[in-house]
Amino acid sequence: MLSDDERGLLQRAKASITRTCMKSLGIDYSPPPAKSSPRLNLTDRRYGLVDTAAARDNGYHLPNTQQKFSSAGKNPLTDEQDLALWGGNKHDGKAAEKEPRINGVQVPKGGCMGAAERGLSGGTEIYGEGDLAVEISKESFNRSRSDSRVREAIPKWSLCMKKSGYPYTDPLTSGEDVMGKNEPSRQEKAVAVVDAECNNRTELAEKWFAVECEIQKGLIAKNRKSLDRLRKLKETEIASSRKELSKS
Repeated sequence: MLSDDERGLLQRAKASITRTCMKSLGIDYSPPPAKSSPRLNLTDRRYGLVDTAAARDNGYHLPNTQQKFSSAGKNPLTDEQDLALWGGNKHDGKAAEKEPRINGVQVPKGGCMGAAERGLSGGTEIYGEGDLAVEISKESFNRSRSDSRVREAIPKWSLCMKKSGYPYTDPLTSGEDVMGKNEPSRQEKAVAVVDAECNNRTELAEKWFAVECEIQKGLIAKNRKSLDRLRKLKETEIASSRKELSKS
């Protein structure tokens, strides 16, 4: 799977290729700036709150979630831009023209977005990490939640929380009753700190991670060939993205 940094690299390269493609069709287009997101790895918050320092600063909020970003929908696309970007394959499912043209130039299959994705992935129709990797991640997590070892570990975390006056039973929904929409309150931070401390004290995340790791290894073994192809695809995308961005 792609890390946040790798995903950002692909997005910047895709925007660069898309911009060049649009220019070839005679359209001056700048993709909206990518929304900044908190720097998280693939296991952050997956097994509840574990970072006490982050809890003390942000409560249950993710870092930077209070920051405002410009909306991509602020300036809607013209019909011509939409055709150039998506090749007529907009998300509404309308059938595309067989060979749409703009200013006498044929629009690539899937528009400039499709051309950019194929350019980064070496001509394949798969872009990003591929559905299989995501599905394995989802399946392993869902199976781990019902594993007896995790079901035994969660009540110990819950008891720890209860001793501090917080009757939570699920580490993935704890704090929802104290979490504000904007800035984290003093109460939210206090609850989050206890939550992280209880998680670490009972080793909930550590045990849960070990269980899911075991499940994932089994799923990886069953899908080894397909995952090896996706890993090579990812390496191609990363290399292509770096090459694209080195031009500017």
